[in-house]
Amino acid sequence: MAKLDTLAKLIAEILAAVTVAGPSGVELFLKLESLLNLGPDEQANVAAAIKAGLAADAETIAVVEAWKQQVGV
Repeated sequence: MAKLDTLAKLIAEILAAVTVAGPSGVELFLKLESLLNLGPDEQANVAAAIKAGLAADAETIAVVEAWKQQVGV
């Protein structure tokens, strides 16, 4: 019976998290979870791609902020 109570609490927590996260959050969770099934080389490739994307985003943000300062926004 204790296992059922624990499982019920876990399901309730998951449902609460899904409600808060919404569909995009759930989709992101499922994608991240799928990364666990990748081999070490594939995980390294994904990590490198994510880092490159973040670097590109940071560069874009810096350019936009510089432009905003130039035009006085």
